[in-house]
Amino acid sequence: GGGLIIGNLRYTVSNDEVTITGCDTSVTEVEIPEEIDGYPVTSIGNSAFEYCSSLTSITIPGSVTSIGDYAFEDCNSLKRINILNGVTSIGYDAFKYCYSLTSITIPCSVTSIGYDAFYDCEIKEVHITDLDAWLKFNFDDLYENPLSNGADLYINGVLAENIVIPDNVSAVNAWSFYNCKSIKTLVLPENLEYIKKSAFYGCSNLSRVFYEGSEAEWEDVLIYPENDSITNAEIIYNAREKTYSFNTNCGVTLPDISAYFLEKAPEIENEGKAFLGWYDNESLSGSPVSFPYYGSASVLYAAWTERTGESFDEAIEIKANGEYNVTTENSSQIFYCEFTPEITGEYSFYTSGNYDTCGYLYDSGKNQLAYNDNGVNNFKITSNLTAGNKYYIGVKNKSGAGTFALICETDCVPGTKTVCIEAATGEKIFVCVPNYIENDYRIILACYKGGRLTETHSVKNEGDTIYFVASKPFDLAKIMVWESFFNPTPVCKPETVNIKS
Repeated sequence: GGGLIIGNLRYTVSNDEVTITGCDTSVTEVEIPEEIDGYPVTSIGNSAFEYCSSLTSITIPGSVTSIGDYAFEDCNSLKRINILNGVTSIGYDAFKYCYSLTSITIPCSVTSIGYDAFYDCEIKEVHITDLDAWLKFNFDDLYENPLSNGADLYINGVLAENIVIPDNVSAVNAWSFYNCKSIKTLVLPENLEYIKKSAFYGCSNLSRVFYEGSEAEWEDVLIYPENDSITNAEIIYNAREKTYSFNTNCGVTLPDISAYFLEKAPEIENEGKAFLGWYDNESLSGSPVSFPYYGSASVLYAAWTERTGESFDEAIEIKANGEYNVTTENSSQIFYCEFTPEITGEYSFYTSGNYDTCGYLYDSGKNQLAYNDNGVNNFKITSNLTAGNKYYIGVKNKSGAGTFALICETDCVPGTKTVCIEAATGEKIFVCVPNYIENDYRIILACYKGGRLTETHSVKNEGDTIYFVASKPFDLAKIMVWESFFNPTPVCKPETVNIKS
C-alpha cells in the first residue's frame, strides 16, 4: 500500500520492505524504526525529508540500505546525522544545502555517494570506522566527499592525525582526503604507484610523509596535480615501524611503543629532580632528541638533574596557591621556579618579606613575558596563563643574601565558595558557588552538632549557584565535592563554612 503513516513518518510497503517516503516538515527529531508492522525499513526514499527545516538530528538504522536522492536536501537545521552500518548508497544531492550539518558518520558498508551529496555543507567532523573502505571510494565530484569543506577525520572515534595507508593500496584516489585538516603525518607503503588528483589537496597541517620505499622509488611514484600538501612536506625515506623502549634512569617503567615515529615525548616524573630530556645514547652526550622523533635509535634514555633553582633546567616546581621559601646568596643571583597551570586563567606571583625583590615571567622557551620591580619592596607579576603550558618564574633579591617567601596565588583551582546567612524565618541558608567544578559532580553539605553528623544535602553540579537550607541545629558545616554520591572520591579540599550570621 502507499501513503501509510506512523507517528510523523509516511511510508510505503513493497515486496515486504518499507521505504520512508515523507515526514511532517515541522518535526525536530526523528527516530526511524528498523521495522514497521514486521516489515524491515530498508530505504529512505527520494526527497523523504526534503525541506524539513526544523529537523536537527537523525539516526539511520542498520536495516536501511539506501538513502535516496534529495533525501535531506534543504534540512538547514540538521546538525548531526548518524548512519549505522548497513547503508550501501547515498543518493545525489542527499544532504545538499544542509548548512548546519557539523557531524556525520559514514559506515564501512557505504560503497557509493552521489553527485553533490554534501554541497554547501559546513561539516566539521567526519566519522568513519574503516580506513580501507574509505580508500575504495573514487570520488568523481568534490561535493561527494564530506571532508571537502575542511572537516576533521575521525576513525573509530579517534582524531586521525597520523594516517597509515595499508600495504595493499597501490593508489590513493582523487579527492580521498580533500581539505582534511586533521592530518599531520602520513605513512605511505612501498608499493604505492599513484596519488591521484587532489587526493590531499588543502591538507594544510600535513608536515611529514613517511615513505617505506627508497628515495629513488619515491621518484617513480606518480603524483597528480593539486597535491602540494604532499610535495611540500618533509619526506622520510625507508620508514619502518619499530619498537621504541625507554630507559628512565629512575626506576620507573614505561611501556614500549611500536610505531613509525614517536609523536611526542613520553611523560615521566622523578620526585625532587628536573627532567632534562630524552637522549639517543646511554652516555647522555650531545643534545636531547626533539619530537616527533624518527631517528635511528630504538632506545631513549632519560636525563635528570637536581632541582636547586640555580638555572632554568634546575628550576623548582611550584603549585597553585603554594608558598615557598627562597634563599639567595647575593644580589646578582636569580632563583628559578617552574609552574604548569592546570586551568587557564589569571595567576599572581609575588614575594613576602623585608627585602627589595624583582621578578621575571618566562614562557616554556625561556622567553621573557613580564618583569616587575617595585623599586623598594616586593615584586608582583599578574598574568593570564594557559593550562598545560610550562612557565618559569625568576626571582632576584636586590638586597643581597637572605630568605623570603615566594607565593603563587590564583582562583583557578577546583573548589567552592560558600556563605551561610540567616533568613527572617530563622533558617540557615547556604549559598554555594562552584568554582571550576565539572558538571554532574556532587556537591554535598554536611552539618555537625557536637562532633556528630546531623544532616546532609546533595546536589548535582550544573554550573549555577547552589542553595542549601539546614533544617536542624548545627555548630559546624562543611561543603564537599565528590565525583558522584556513590563514588565519594574527593575532587577538592572540603570547605569549612563560617556559620556566623
